[in-house]
Amino acid sequence: MKHCYLFLDIDGVLNSDEYFHSEQFNHNIDNSETIEPSTRLLLVNINPDTIPIINKVIKETNCRVVITSKWRKHPKLSMILKGLGLAGRMRGDIGDCIDQLEGIQAWLNKHCEFDDNYAIIGEKSCDRESMVKHYVQTDWTKGITEKNANQLIRILKSSVLQVRDTYINDVTD
Repeated sequence: MKHCYLFLDIDGVLNSDEYFHSEQFNHNIDNSETIEPSTRLLLVNINPDTIPIINKVIKETNCRVVITSKWRKHPKLSMILKGLGLAGRMRGDIGDCIDQLEGIQAWLNKHCEFDDNYAIIGEKSCDRESMVKHYVQTDWTKGITEKNANQLIRILKSSVLQVRDTYINDVTD
């Protein structure tokens, strides 16, 4: 059975300029003073209001999450995301690649039989022609929006159909 994957960045997706200037951010900082410093830094950098938006994508597509963020090596990242309510299964991260898109391509080459059952979300622009149709760019000032979530759902659902149709065509030929 084929799976679809969501390559998820954190900065500019699960946080934003708007969030960092909000009362909620200040409240989260004030209420996390007793937490170990590196964990606290990661925890307050994730806007809890973004988790339901990502969950919508996960629930509607049954995708698995692969972390592409610079935060991916934080030892408590998975626990923090689950604690904030992230649904679905984490499928790891892109490893030690410096270039995010290079890391995604390496991950796809290693883990996927078909390269079109994925979506990528990040705040930077995508300069790889082969990935553009899979990429959703957020606005750093706002982070992920419902519109971005709907774009991801469309990409992931169409990708699953393409994989299924490719398989059916291979079997019937």
